Amino acid sequence: MDWVTGVATVVVTVIGLWLAHSYRRQVSLKLAQTRLEAYSRLWEITGVAAPTRLDGWGDDGYLRLEERRELWAAMTDWYYAYGGGMLLTAVTKKVYLNVKHDLVCRPSDLRPADLAGQITKALGLPDGDELDEKVMGTLAIRLISLLRTQLKSDLAIYGPTYSDELNEYERFFLKNSNVKLRSKAWATAAGIRWWALWLPKAAGGLLVKSQGSTEPGRPQPSPLLEMSAVLNVGEMPRTPPSSRTALAKALSGDAVGPEEADRKSR
Repeated sequence: MDWVTGVATVVVTVIGLWLAHSYRRQVSLKLAQTRLEAYSRLWEITGVAAPTRLDGWGDDGYLRLEERRELWAAMTDWYYAYGGGMLLTAVTKKVYLNVKHDLVCRPSDLRPADLAGQITKALGLPDGDELDEKVMGTLAIRLISLLRTQLKSDLAIYGPTYSDELNEYERFFLKNSNVKLRSKAWATAAGIRWWALWLPKAAGGLLVKSQGSTEPGRPQPSPLLEMSAVLNVGEMPRTPPSSRTALAKALSGDAVGPEEADRKSR
């Protein structure tokens, strides 16, 4: 009878492990679905900072201060009103908080520390010069784009970043926000070949593409400004109607239907 007891114990153990695994899997699937819904709302809210603004208006497509303040309020509302903050992974939360802070802070207070110095160096500005409104508004669009890529990585959605390859200040921002540039979500944009991801970190680091000359006295081309417009958009509003609707909903808490949104956007 001892062997019968042993077999029964094994069977019960296996069933218990299977049930536990099944429960954890169901919880993971439910969490993934909830995160997708929350992230989708944040994605819609940040549409006001679409990089296509820079394509259409060049260096005049930057996010104005009032727009940045509204976006800051909408992102804060999303964090608390929808429980979105609970669903952010540790790394994504760090990126989110840094991006949100940088929307409305003074240039000298940009996070991570010394980000302003990195941008000043990239622009070839004299030490001590404060970044102007145009640079801050363009930076906001670039950082929001990085946040969206990080959101996708939490959902295992991988693809190229909008600007394809990271520049120096973007790499600085991500690394100092605890993002691993060797991860699947960022490796291509960071200039790391796919096969280098399996190499030891020290070896893989040698395969990062050069980001341009760092020769003293030779400033790099501006990563923010001097972008010519490629579309003649006339008096068309900079903020897409869908983005204005998302911001209005986030700030007021009111649901706006498609017909009402279309009427208001005219």
